[in-house]
Amino acid sequence: MFSLNNKAATLSSDPIFWASSLDNLDIITWCPEIFMLIGITVLLIYSIHYGATLYIEVCGGTNKSLTMALGGFAAPSMRSAYPNSTALNILTAGPRDMISHLTQWCSIWLLLTIIVLITHPWEHSLLFSSLFLRSKFSAGLSIFLFAYALICIQLSSQWLSTARAARHVEYFIFILICLFGQHMLLQSIDLMSIYMSLELQSFCLAILCSLNYKSQFSVEAGIKYFLLSAFSSGIMLLGMSLIYWSTGLTNCTSIKELIFASYAFVNTKSMAVDLILMLGVWLVSLAFLWKLSAAPLHMWAADVYQGAWSSVTLILSTLPKVAVFGCWISVWHGIWHVLWPETMIFFSALSMFIGAIAAMGQVHMKRLLAYSSINHIGILLMALCSQGGSASALLIHLFLYLWTSLAVWGLILWPFKRVLYPNMVLTQYIWDFQILWKTQPLAAITWVIVMMSLAGLPPVAGFLGKLSVFWWTLNAHQYALLAIALLTTLLSSVYYLRVVRIMYIEAKPIKNWSSFTAMHTINAYLITISLFGLLAFLWYSSPLILYTHLICLVGA
Repeated sequence: MFSLNNKAATLSSDPIFWASSLDNLDIITWCPEIFMLIGITVLLIYSIHYGATLYIEVCGGTNKSLTMALGGFAAPSMRSAYPNSTALNILTAGPRDMISHLTQWCSIWLLLTIIVLITHPWEHSLLFSSLFLRSKFSAGLSIFLFAYALICIQLSSQWLSTARAARHVEYFIFILICLFGQHMLLQSIDLMSIYMSLELQSFCLAILCSLNYKSQFSVEAGIKYFLLSAFSSGIMLLGMSLIYWSTGLTNCTSIKELIFASYAFVNTKSMAVDLILMLGVWLVSLAFLWKLSAAPLHMWAADVYQGAWSSVTLILSTLPKVAVFGCWISVWHGIWHVLWPETMIFFSALSMFIGAIAAMGQVHMKRLLAYSSINHIGILLMALCSQGGSASALLIHLFLYLWTSLAVWGLILWPFKRVLYPNMVLTQYIWDFQILWKTQPLAAITWVIVMMSLAGLPPVAGFLGKLSVFWWTLNAHQYALLAIALLTTLLSSVYYLRVVRIMYIEAKPIKNWSSFTAMHTINAYLITISLFGLLAFLWYSSPLILYTHLICLVGA
């Protein structure tokens, strides 16, 4: 008995024993995720107590104790919510609102998360009973995801203060939770983990879309996104149930291997099982395409883009694409193309046509960008229209599209004041850019460059993204799809150049005078960097091409 106790004491003091035990429990391999959850919890606790601090003078509350102490004997009509007192000013000294605090703390959290992901040594490791797989492919996309979210938060910080959004401290919390769900989606290799990660993302985005509850457009956007997202989730669950009924498996790698093996031995009985499996894969794929707003599953996109805050629309139109496309490339592409070969051509062609034609009649800037996003989804799906697929071409165009979106939404988030309609604090319609070349010539030049990049015209980087996808389609001998892509690119250039025409040529009588306010320094630097990147990537694209090839090779 003594020897057993002595041996146990020796093992308990051995660091190698504890390291192996922790590794068996997946604690060490979960270090990035544990850090993320701890950071989100700390920020949540910090933000929910802002009402008890002295920052509430801008957040919409009043400190009644201080007010009563300084003017307690005055008539109620004479009392001031914010009395001009030296003592009170000393007490309330510091940042003017909670948003300035949370913006910086969230930025620090994102930066530290990127560092943890870069320095974390455990790669190619299965997590949580093989529900997740951490690889260099998922880690590379996660690093890009968090870095892009960091830039988005910095771009929207000025507008959040201008729009009096300081009361909505949950804005940042749900963004971080959404990022965590997208990070887990990139590592998911099981149907259950895919569903839970997608639902975590959709739940947060539905709340973010409806945060501006005083606006009927925002409430409409939140309800539409929530209801249609719930419908797509039901379709996905039904598809996963059929897949499990047919195969008895939920691991995507095992399902793919089973499909490859079963197609070598086709008989009457297995064909009946294959019909159920094919229907399940079809339903799950439809749910994925709904998240990407690919036609004909795009009906929600324009209304949600228009109704949500512009900072939310920036996140909604960019970050889910990285997560969903990353999951599709890593685990779902092989399953889809074995059972439904060449059917992606339909979704790609229809998305390009609808995105090019429907945007021509739009005068609202955010609705125009919604249909532009649908058009670009069609181009991105072109890279998935063959059995092999080209993940590298898809990622090149996706990265350049997201880079262009930074400049576009950074300009839209530029505070804009109207004389007759002071509540409209951002550019809403394409007519807001009338004679912009006279009032803001540098902004007009920036708009020309980003519109050319979205249209895919040289010499801007957007041309490189479309060229890489078109070149792959040509090598895959899909000439009809390439012809459709060239035609829709020509059509989509019409509404991009229409915005430029309004800025430089067309000038209607101005009845509602408006002007841009001073741009925040950080926003100006970020837009300038993205602008020079669009001009430089076409001529020096080797780092981007090598990076996409590298993460695709290590993820293969």
